[in-house]
Amino acid sequence: MAEALQVGKLRRARVLAGHQGLGRMIEHVDVIEMPDIRPWVKPNILYLTSFYAIRDNPAAQQDLIRYLAGHGAAALVLDTQSFLRGAPAEVLRAADACHFPVIEIPEDASYIDIITPVLEAVFSRRRSREDFLEDLLQGNLDPEVIRQRAGYLGWKLVGKRTVLVVDLDDFQSFCLSGRLTEQAIQEVKRHFLAEVEETTRRVLPGQHIVGPRSDSAVIVAEPPDVTGRLPSSADCPRPLPPQVRAVIEDLARKVKEATARVLPGITVSVAVGLLCDSPSQIASSFQAASAALELTRNPGRGDRVIFYQDLGIHRLLLRMGPLAELERFVEEEIGPLIEHDRRHGSQFVHTLEVFLDCGCRLEKAAARLYVHRNSLKYRLTRIKKLLRVDELEGERLSSLALAVKAHRVMTRHHSTPA
Repeated sequence: MAEALQVGKLRRARVLAGHQGLGRMIEHVDVIEMPDIRPWVKPNILYLTSFYAIRDNPAAQQDLIRYLAGHGAAALVLDTQSFLRGAPAEVLRAADACHFPVIEIPEDASYIDIITPVLEAVFSRRRSREDFLEDLLQGNLDPEVIRQRAGYLGWKLVGKRTVLVVDLDDFQSFCLSGRLTEQAIQEVKRHFLAEVEETTRRVLPGQHIVGPRSDSAVIVAEPPDVTGRLPSSADCPRPLPPQVRAVIEDLARKVKEATARVLPGITVSVAVGLLCDSPSQIASSFQAASAALELTRNPGRGDRVIFYQDLGIHRLLLRMGPLAELERFVEEEIGPLIEHDRRHGSQFVHTLEVFLDCGCRLEKAAARLYVHRNSLKYRLTRIKKLLRVDELEGERLSSLALAVKAHRVMTRHHSTPA
């Protein structure tokens, strides 16, 4: 907010109250002249008003200030000339108590004189933030560049960090089934990102970076320092300690709940990376979260929270380096199934994977695959014939389980752009 006071005619505006809240962030600008705007209040928005609808209601004016402050609004730009005789003292006292900035619009300024330059500055800064976040997640920056660019954007990036990827489940199918226009799709994404930002701000103290990435939101979170600093010799991210994990799990749950309230019919999955102690490790934490999301993605099985550190053998497979030997192993174990799926559009590899994940329990696997148990029995018969085995048991079962997991890892590796 403080930077907005250096833009356009706001440079001649007066801050009447709430000076301690000038660090609030602006993401958009809007005008409010309705009696009750509470259903439309969103975080990080700079609001402009003349109090026209409540000009004779001091209690409603004070309630509005408290509501805006409590719901994360950036500030209120007040026209004190059109319908008011100066700024009401009670309003300013309420704003000071909430640390919520109230700014008096200059006499010769119209709303458009404020809105246009502020929005231009907001969009420019947002672009800078998104570009920096993308470079940070890709590991494209050396530590000194990270420090300089983070400082320009007001981000300190000190202390522990972990990355969460909040993904809209089956979002393409949701858009197609609802026949959403591109404008409607972008509006859904805007509400989604705003809700993720507001929930993160409300649940966790500290400074967090939240930004969009395709059908996901990325949170670079600063969990409370409940376990002390990591050893200075730590040169790579590591699993989250139990206390940090509990805090992050609570954040993930509340992000899911908030999204469900704001966007009915949409669920999200939250994948959590590793804990890092320096900005240069953020890319590794993001890669871990992305891997956790992709490796556990199954149609119809969203609405989940996944921690990379819980992936078990998948983590080992992801770190094996050269894939040639792994590819040979997969080909030897399930090559006929992969080829049959490729040629005929069948889903034998997926069927085998679900069957194994369900502990070889027929009823449970059939329910997860949405097929009748007899259909699953038929598929398993075909699978055994292709693999030239009489039964799926013993040591061969363990090899098959490893092979389907390795196949999933390799599929993700080959589909990830270099």
